[in-house]
Amino acid sequence: MALTADRLPPDTKHIDQSVGGLIIEYTVAATTTIYKGAFVRIDAGGDIEPCGSTSTEPCLGVAQEKADNSGGADGDIRCRVLVGAVIEHAVTATVADIEAPVYTSDDQTLTLTSTTNELLGVLIGIAGTNIGIIKCIWPGTGLN
Repeated sequence: MALTADRLPPDTKHIDQSVGGLIIEYTVAATTTIYKGAFVRIDAGGDIEPCGSTSTEPCLGVAQEKADNSGGADGDIRCRVLVGAVIEHAVTATVADIEAPVYTSDDQTLTLTSTTNELLGVLIGIAGTNIGIIKCIWPGTGLN
């Protein structure tokens, strides 16, 4: 189920100099609300929108703030997005799944199923029961 309010962004306590992560501002698509903590992607026009199962475009990263462009045109407002980081987030996975690709099925749900879902990154560890440590892809680079 897609977000209907802000949430805390996924835990980034694993960020250090070796794993990086950048916060970049992107323009927001027309008639779109992005909630803080949402997984977002670039749409066909080059603006960001919440991830969802209607596209196989890769996930760009995690919104660091709410961006309400519900009454605006493409690019009227901007939103800061964390890209290329290592995050902790709920995902049904075990240690046997380490190195598996991780996908978004909506703007807050992660899965190991690729069908109709958007690539976020790769599972690099397990932090607890169904809590994964995920290395997010850098925009435009695929898994790395």
